Amino acid sequence: MSGLAGQHLAAIAFFAILLLFERFRRTPALALVRHPMFAYLARGTLVALYFAFAGIDPVLWLTVNAGTGVAIGIALAALLAIARRHDVVTLATSDPAMVAQAAYLALTVGVVEELIFRGAFVLVAAATPLATVLASVGSAVAYALWRAVTYRDRDPRSLAVVFAANVAIGVVAGLAQSLWPALIAHAAHVVLAGPPRAPARRAATPSAFRP
Repeated sequence: MSGLAGQHLAAIAFFAILLLFERFRRTPALALVRHPMFAYLARGTLVALYFAFAGIDPVLWLTVNAGTGVAIGIALAALLAIARRHDVVTLATSDPAMVAQAAYLALTVGVVEELIFRGAFVLVAAATPLATVLASVGSAVAYALWRAVTYRDRDPRSLAVVFAANVAIGVVAGLAQSLWPALIAHAAHVVLAGPPRAPARRAATPSAFRP
């Protein structure tokens, strides 16, 4: 088995484990990780273990082409802020403690999800433009499936927008060879859109990045 094939199989196995975690984390045995923040800490631990097992160094995604990646990420965040300018006004007039909490949540969600869906599933395979596109499509499918399992988002329109946005951000990150564009854009969206919510508590919306 080639190294690339082995890496793909390892990624598939990791994703299967992640889905099993999401499926069973609401059971009494995993009551500790029912809280969203504890759940993200657990996901971060899972992806860290996967990187250690697969011999992947995620630090490279934050250091190689960092300047270009950050610039692209800031540009994407600026476009998002323009599109959601009413949310920007609301955030600017909110209690500073709530803003700090939102920023902490955004950082946690952005780092963990991007390490998984753009790091482990796109950047490891982004050797050529074609490979980048194919990996981004696969990652977008995985993200939509994960979202459907984790937050019970089964709305076709929402999932279609999620899929398209994830393909686009995957291609951008892959071509830039940097995690920064996806991480900054994702964190900006979480800050503006609010914390993750299951459709059971609020109607599903066509949100591109909200987990």
